[in-house]
Amino acid sequence: MKPSRILFAEMTRQELRAIAGETTVVLPLGATEQHGPHLPSGTDFLTVDRLAQAAAEFAAA
Repeated sequence: MKPSRILFAEMTRQELRAIAGETTVVLPLGATEQHGPHLPSGTDFLTVDRLAQAAAEFAAA
């Protein structure tokens, strides 16, 4: 079954159960740390999160 969503956090328990064992999960991890006065503290996480979303969209296409 191909999920209608690609983000784990947006899926219901039933959707997750339906795809369990049939798909790959990518867990993006990034630091939360200061990057000076010009960048947000979540810069690293925001970068890897967007990269993981793009990879999932590419794989689903």
